[in-house]
Amino acid sequence: EKEVKELNSEQVEWLMKGFSITPIIFFYRGQEELPTKFPHAVERGQLITILSFGEAVIAIIGTYSLGENFLSSALLFFGMACMFINYMSQTFLGVDHKSKRPVGFLFYLHLIIVIEINMFTLSTELLADSHHAELGYWMLVVGVALFYLGTYGTTVFNQSMYRLQKGDRLILWSLGLATLLALIFVGTNVVGTGLALIIGSYALGVYFYISRKRLRKIHQVSQPDP
Repeated sequence: EKEVKELNSEQVEWLMKGFSITPIIFFYRGQEELPTKFPHAVERGQLITILSFGEAVIAIIGTYSLGENFLSSALLFFGMACMFINYMSQTFLGVDHKSKRPVGFLFYLHLIIVIEINMFTLSTELLADSHHAELGYWMLVVGVALFYLGTYGTTVFNQSMYRLQKGDRLILWSLGLATLLALIFVGTNVVGTGLALIIGSYALGVYFYISRKRLRKIHQVSQPDP
């Protein structure tokens, strides 16, 4: 029989981080109960997301040494970087920072995003462990799905000229689905996982950029993004 290796304390800590903030949802039953102003809420959401991505960088570097696993380390890093660029492009350029809308739903979306990043962080460590690679693989697939669900869920707060039409949504979700299918196809192969993340996330980012550029032209708004 195969020896079953237990998760170490550090991996358990990453797992708990991802879900420890979930009870926050139950403190707020309605968006009107959150007095935070929208621009402030966006900035705070971005801050916690950036910090979470920073921890993911540390985990990748710590798990895949550049000397022994340069290709795996580089591909996972750039895959994660493409995800980060997608998030920042949407929340910094797409979202209307002058909005006065309630912030409850925005907080919930960022809760999903932060949980995903912690799942991604833990999954990169588990993929390097043959005993837990399968768990890490599925955790990464689910995590990436949640990440894009949360990230593109924020499009409901977009500036009026950046509101997505049905065709745009269909293409974005199709690209997201293709990325997930690619991750499922490569399995526990770390190099394949990195490539799938890079290609899929890059395609999503490029389409979103093209959409913004097209919409600015329609609304006669000069470059760069307002």
